[in-house]
Amino acid sequence: LDAKQLRLVEKTYESYVRNGANLEPAPKEQLAAINQQLASAFGTFSNKVLADEGKYTVAAAAQLKGIPQTSRTAPRQPRRSIICRPGNMRS
Repeated sequence: LDAKQLRLVEKTYESYVRNGANLEPAPKEQLAAINQQLASAFGTFSNKVLADEGKYTVAAAAQLKGIPQTSRTAPRQPRRSIICRPGNMRS
């Protein structure tokens, strides 16, 4: 295997290990239960975020004192897609 192929094999193996491939049956069941709880919690959270997106509060100009103008007008701007290019990504 060349360096890239070897790295792919290593990453794949590490992924299997992180997902419990080396665990005994009892801990593997615990991990499966935890993953199920996480999936359920994430689904619930996502649904709440989606439900909340249509709600907003109207604030008077006096209530916005101290907030930069760019922050005040940002919600009115159309959403844009953000394109990440190599070397321009944030961690």
